[in-house]
Amino acid sequence: NCLQLEDGQQDVKSPEKIRKIQNVHSVREYVRQALDPNLDFLVSRIVKTLFELQRRQYVKDPIKAKARRRLVLGMREVQRGLRS
Repeated sequence: NCLQLEDGQQDVKSPEKIRKIQNVHSVREYVRQALDPNLDFLVSRIVKTLFELQRRQYVKDPIKAKARRRLVLGMREVQRGLRS
């Protein structure tokens, strides 16, 4: 998310400035998950709650917060969490 300027400096774009590309692909035939707006809402609510709890714990004690993560995003973080 960096742009190289003429003078050699990098311009970091904020997430708000990055244009989002809509997913134009339809759901693939092997996906059997029922799409439900209510489920989407509930999942987003629990993820936000976990993120807030993790942030609050980090403010209180950063070392313990890193040792006991409540929310793990991404395959590498999941693998790292499983190893420890």
